[in-house]
Amino acid sequence: MEEKPFKSKGKWSRFLVAYADRERRLMIRRFLEISGYTVEEVADGESAMAAFIRNQPDVALLDVDLPDISGYYLCSQIMKMPDAERTLTILMVPEDEEVAIDRAFEAGASDYITKPITWDKLRDGLRHLGFLVTEFK
Repeated sequence: MEEKPFKSKGKWSRFLVAYADRERRLMIRRFLEISGYTVEEVADGESAMAAFIRNQPDVALLDVDLPDISGYYLCSQIMKMPDAERTLTILMVPEDEEVAIDRAFEAGASDYITKPITWDKLRDGLRHLGFLVTEFK
């Protein structure tokens, strides 16, 4: 796999990734770091909320299936925080559940990416939002 990193947009540089599955979480982190972004990763909703309060990321990638609280609830709570509109909130939802997409937007998400998360889905989803991301060949 040949990696050709692009420079990240200065406007969006700090990501928070909340995903229970360690392997997927590390894959997402690696992808974002190679693309030039700073990443904080957590495995549960409580840690995600603490990280958000501590560092208010530019982008929050939240799995809806966190072990302690749902990503939908987490997103809705984040959106109630001061200056939350400065953060793009992207929920990672099950691929085969249309209602999950509706719930994501009802919770205040800026966008969604369907699971299982792959390099291609992550790249395409972030490009759709205007991010510069790495090509993997």
